[in-house]
Amino acid sequence: MARLAADLFGVPYGLVTLVDSHRLWFKAHTGVGIVTVPRRFAFCRATILEREPLIIADAAEDPAWRDNPYVAGGHNMRFYAGVPLALDGEFNVGTLCVLGKEPLAPTPEQIQALRNLGAVAEGLLAGHRAARLAARAEAEAEERQREAASHALFLRQIETLASFGAWRLDLHTEQVTGSREFYAIHDLEEDAPFSLESSLACFPEGDRKVAERKLADALVGLRGFDLDFDLDIVTPKGRRKHVRTMGEVETEAGAPRRLVGVIKDVSAEHEAQQRLWRAANVDG
Repeated sequence: MARLAADLFGVPYGLVTLVDSHRLWFKAHTGVGIVTVPRRFAFCRATILEREPLIIADAAEDPAWRDNPYVAGGHNMRFYAGVPLALDGEFNVGTLCVLGKEPLAPTPEQIQALRNLGAVAEGLLAGHRAARLAARAEAEAEERQREAASHALFLRQIETLASFGAWRLDLHTEQVTGSREFYAIHDLEEDAPFSLESSLACFPEGDRKVAERKLADALVGLRGFDLDFDLDIVTPKGRRKHVRTMGEVETEAGAPRRLVGVIKDVSAEHEAQQRLWRAANVDG
């Protein structure tokens, strides 16, 4: 782009620049060996303040520029033409410009061609920015995935050590999703389909009625299950277990939306309590 612009005007210098608070960056250049100049001396500092191209036919004869060190200080810059570049259509961030050491009066066709090249440069810059933002978003997403995976592993480790399983009941679909330990307690393959009816079917008849009443109380009162929700279940493998279930209601727009909670196999604890009770109350 810089070479095309310079060739268009027949001058030695072409630049694509970005302008910040104190300097002018040459992001692309032809004919020059430096990559930055102080903003206060740069023609482009005036270009970015306008919508239209800035044309300086002879800087040595222009009162605004003749004392500029790049004009009078040995560099002998006489001609400048630049178009502002914006990424959002509103705020200019840089320029596409050309410079020469001889005065030049460009034709309207040359100026329009410079506008067209500037539009292409804007598109390239916008594409570069979009690619950078996409790469950053991808990196952030990967980092979030790593953090989520680490967090999930941490929770699974806690769950395994504590021997409890987590579950969630969607009250719209009546589908239950659970953790690895949840399925292990129910003697099921992980991620096997599981519904509210499947859950209630695990309880023996008497305990099922208690579970249904606890569920209804929780939904009507929008309060968590009682902490003494200890009941027997019978798994598909025919094993009888004593489990403790705790949960609470999540609401949306004031209405119950889902139940979330934990379940723990307390069979060994329950059996130990039963043995103690029998020892204290039954004469062998």
